[in-house]
Amino acid sequence: MKTRRDKLVNEPKRIGFVGLGRVARAFATAFARAGLSISRSFDISAEKLSVWRKLGFPAAQTLAQAALAAEVLFITTTDDAIDPVAEQLGNMPDAETLKAVFHTSGARPASVLSRIAKHIDYGSIHPVMSFSGDVNDADRLQGCVFCVEAGTEGGAGIAKDLCKKLGGKVVMLSSEAKVAHHLACSIASNFAVLLMDEARNVHSKAGLPSEVSLAMLGRLAEASVQNTAKLGPEAALTGPFARGDAATVESHVRWLKENMPEMLDLYTMLGRRTVKLALRAGRITVVQADALLKTLAKELDEEN
Repeated sequence: MKTRRDKLVNEPKRIGFVGLGRVARAFATAFARAGLSISRSFDISAEKLSVWRKLGFPAAQTLAQAALAAEVLFITTTDDAIDPVAEQLGNMPDAETLKAVFHTSGARPASVLSRIAKHIDYGSIHPVMSFSGDVNDADRLQGCVFCVEAGTEGGAGIAKDLCKKLGGKVVMLSSEAKVAHHLACSIASNFAVLLMDEARNVHSKAGLPSEVSLAMLGRLAEASVQNTAKLGPEAALTGPFARGDAATVESHVRWLKENMPEMLDLYTMLGRRTVKLALRAGRITVVQADALLKTLAKELDEEN
């Protein structure tokens, strides 16, 4: 005999959202394509509510309305807002139709949702993906990895089912692993964007327009990321550090000192880490690594 929880896992659901930014829009579009119903959803921003309605999704005027309308409620707010939303949900009268609540933070533990009514399953579902806010965000969920932390046993089953409907793959995470996981994602994604901006700034000093710079650097970065994912960092590394070319590194550092001294510390720090990677991978000898490190240290000493 099917329980109400089993029925929820195996049949279409009404999915609601609190926080109607990029993640919510991508999830809602993908769920709707999969045949699920999007229930009234809420955001404190009138602008986001307007965008939500333009996408054809119903909007709630209050958090309580969103909770009452959904079978599964996603908290897709900023990380800092998850606790206050969970507290408000916990203080509301039990919503009979609401069976599960998930947040989508990669860093916050699922346990922050434990204050919600005891009969409600909960957990966290973090899409390991970067969303731009364009119409293709829902497509990016196909094949996406979702890191799931189970707050309850039932929550784990519901989460896995929902991730499959989004076309993704599930990796289970413990609460203890979440901060390290999110740190890794931030380094790979956020810092990659920062480094592209820094590289574009260097190009700008050379007189290249931003759109030309980003077009060529984007192709280069894309190839590097693909090679890294396929071959591993050790085999994918290229450039002067992988060749042991100290003269080229010296020319880089001297250019920075003359034109962008504020970037010298960043280049040196990354350069030292790259030397260690190249040496560990057997791409350069100890002698070459020592020459590269001495070049970086020499230029810094001269700067100071």
